Amino acid sequence: MKSRVSDYQIIPFCPVLYPSITDFNEFQSYIEKIEKEYSKEYGMVKIIPPQGWKARSTDCQEALGNKIIIDPIEQNPQGKEGLFQQFFYFQCVYECVHIIRKSMSFREYKKKAIAFDKVTDGKSIVEVEDLFWKSISFSPPLYGSDIQMSIFDENVKWNLKNLDSILNQGLDSKISGVNTPYLYIGSWKTLFSWHKEDLDLSGINFLHYGKPKFWYCIPKSEDYKLENIAKNNFPDAFAKCNQFLRHKTSIINPYQILRKCKGNIKMCKIAQNEGEFIIVFSGAYHTGFNWGFNIAEAVNFASLNWLTVFQESKPCKCHLDNVSINPQNFINNLLKKRPDLIGIEKVKQFKQWIKQQQIYEEQNFQSSDKQYSSFEQKNRQIKNNVRKVKIKKSIRKKNKKN
Repeated sequence: MKSRVSDYQIIPFCPVLYPSITDFNEFQSYIEKIEKEYSKEYGMVKIIPPQGWKARSTDCQEALGNKIIIDPIEQNPQGKEGLFQQFFYFQCVYECVHIIRKSMSFREYKKKAIAFDKVTDGKSIVEVEDLFWKSISFSPPLYGSDIQMSIFDENVKWNLKNLDSILNQGLDSKISGVNTPYLYIGSWKTLFSWHKEDLDLSGINFLHYGKPKFWYCIPKSEDYKLENIAKNNFPDAFAKCNQFLRHKTSIINPYQILRKCKGNIKMCKIAQNEGEFIIVFSGAYHTGFNWGFNIAEAVNFASLNWLTVFQESKPCKCHLDNVSINPQNFINNLLKKRPDLIGIEKVKQFKQWIKQQQIYEEQNFQSSDKQYSSFEQKNRQIKNNVRKVKIKKSIRKKNKKN
């Protein structure tokens, strides 16, 4: 089956927004506004900053000149259906095996990465998509991901180190990659598998430099459709962890998802260029890949809508380093800094949910305590019975001797 141009026109592009300087100066209120309009239908938007805005006054590569990329990851997508997918790549399902490679300097990584940039030079979006899905399982790329660093200038608006978000206002500590940014240094075919953000938070990504980053997104309103397809394609992974998509290793071609759903699923895509933001709204699944050497920065944030989404989020329980927060501490911290939110309905509902969770946990504890007491009582009874039997046997032995 050969690819057709029409295949790549099935998925619509996400909205591209051009905020005014006024909008751009008020991050939280602007996000609340666009979330209401676009989150349910698309799950993500692309933001073009106002003319004249810059993330930094100097070349971002200067900040990385002597940087060492610690433990870059070699990404090895391994097909679930053997050689079949080399020719019928729309039906491909992959498990991405991550292999940690030797640390290297930024300059060394860049030299290796730009050698492959010519692969996508001059190609259209359709051509690059086609090439990526055809060659995904060949020549594993190296990704410099999760680098704890930010290269925004301090006082610039939308500085990812200091977003005006209720997440920063509610957390009392720094969590790497959640409320402090990560850098991602990519090359051709480096990818991120289908996943939601930690705690189902919203995410923001800025492309500082280089080749485009390509995105696919399914909004939270349709998340169960992807989850059902993933569960059927990765039954072993699902049996071990029902939140296995949070492991970020499961790759399913988005056009195959469309076919499985017979077109009945909301999904969008977009190419993010240098100097552009991508906003992924809370609870949305997303995946994508890099067109070549690039430098991106990302962090999480939260809107008031996230207070509702968080209540439905399900963590992966098989990884010990999962991100978690204490909801009671979070809301206490938030309302100390933002007393104007006390009367907001979503805040009141969140506080009520916390109370219900506390009652539920207390009941579970009491139930467990009763079960434990019952177990202990039975255990003592068994021990007493065993002791009685031993005493009787001892008496019989003595009687026989006499």
